[in-house]
Amino acid sequence: LLSPSGRYLMDKDVAQAIAGRLNKIGLKINVRVLEWGVYVKQILSRKTESPMFLLGWGNDTFDADGTLFPMFRSGERFSFYSNPEFDKYVDLGRSTLDPEKRKEYYSKALHILYDDPGWIFLYQQKDLYGASKRIKWEARSDERIFLIDVDWNK
Repeated sequence: LLSPSGRYLMDKDVAQAIAGRLNKIGLKINVRVLEWGVYVKQILSRKTESPMFLLGWGNDTFDADGTLFPMFRSGERFSFYSNPEFDKYVDLGRSTLDPEKRKEYYSKALHILYDDPGWIFLYQQKDLYGASKRIKWEARSDERIFLIDVDWNK
């Protein structure tokens, strides 16, 4: 199981916990931890010897295509999944501007992914922020932090 170090909250610990659970059911899982730059190069090159890896993603556009296309469409950079029917609906969804049609196509794609999962979906990591009475700032729904939006309380 390939894991990054310091990319996600407790990423090495999560990988160790996954390996521990899988070892308990008889699978021999070794965890290999890499620095993020080396890790992502290995994943993108598809030259990793590990059949499993820990990877998260976010979608700051709130559009289904921002996740479904790069992560699951056959042949895309982060996709290790191939399902022609899924690809058909993702392609249809990204080829129309009609919101109702897009909703229909992406819904069908998601149902296919539910029945034929391309990944093992483990958990949803929530954002954590510190707070101080000295700082005036509001968290954004897209999880981005623009320091220009931060101000000192007087």
